[in-house]
Amino acid sequence: AIHLLTPENAHSTHYFFTAIRFGVRTEDEAFNRSMQTKVAAMRRFAFEDQDAPVIEAQQRNLNSASRVLHPVLLECDAGPARYQRVLRQLIKAEQLSAESGG
Repeated sequence: AIHLLTPENAHSTHYFFTAIRFGVRTEDEAFNRSMQTKVAAMRRFAFEDQDAPVIEAQQRNLNSASRVLHPVLLECDAGPARYQRVLRQLIKAEQLSAESGG
């Protein structure tokens, strides 16, 4: 499975997901189509009826926070945190270069 998150703005992100079944095909094409339909429905249910409501509720809580939040970074956040740090450095370097006429 793959989950692709594309931020739209500070409060909205496009969430794309997909998954693939490997080596489960049979010679019965009707059965294969039926399984594909059932698995796709199960995945949609898992995201639309289970994951999405939780993600949306978390965003509503963040939006209504009356104070500045200081998120806790977990070990799994190391990659994204590093990416954000490098991106900020690149943006700053680009701005300094533009200001100096470079």
